[in-house]
Amino acid sequence: MARSYRKRFHVDIMTAVSDLQAIGVEFTQEYLDAVKCSEEERLRQKRLKREQKKAREWESLYEDSDDTFAFIAGYTGGGAPHGITWEELGLEPYASYDELMEAYDRMDALAGIEEEGEPMTIRTIEPDFSVCKVRDYSQVDLDSEYCFIGKTDEENSLVCTTDRVPDNVIEREDGWKAFRIEGILDFSLVGILYNISALLAENEIGIFAISTYNTDYILTKREDYPIALEVLSCTGYHVV
Repeated sequence: MARSYRKRFHVDIMTAVSDLQAIGVEFTQEYLDAVKCSEEERLRQKRLKREQKKAREWESLYEDSDDTFAFIAGYTGGGAPHGITWEELGLEPYASYDELMEAYDRMDALAGIEEEGEPMTIRTIEPDFSVCKVRDYSQVDLDSEYCFIGKTDEENSLVCTTDRVPDNVIEREDGWKAFRIEGILDFSLVGILYNISALLAENEIGIFAISTYNTDYILTKREDYPIALEVLSCTGYHVV
């Protein structure tokens, strides 16, 4: 039953079990333990795959290093190398992979702060969200704290907190978490949403983005949410 629910509503297995338990479905402890182990292994494999991909990218840096430069970007006409020195990174030559990665993350974060003046703030949002298609908006709670609607010639779309999904929903996908870019964004600003989505895409995290008059809201699947916030924090965003 849990796997059918998962497939029908496109949620992870733990969410499926939790939702079914909430409506009175009972599972044996053996089944719950097995599901938990399976989900932990799936997340472990996902993290491992992401780490391996990152490691391959960063290992290439050592191919262009010497005792002075952590990364040789090129050579002058006279053959002298230029690039990023170990001293600039605050490291000894041929530091470990983890130390090198942390140093580059610090440099990226500082570069972002210098360019923008202040780090951009990401505000986390507590409730879970659902992405829905509804027959009409007659049952939508427009007074709820978060409610995003989009009407076209093809559909009536709704994004709302999971506890406010109306009864006349046609299709829904649960298991989303959200954060927003804090403050009011000037319409002349460009690349803000692109930069965030690119960072998350590099870490194999898909997003559902919503733009309002004031700012942008970004939703990720619940299981990717902590990793997404960690990625943004490590690259110079202020997460609160």
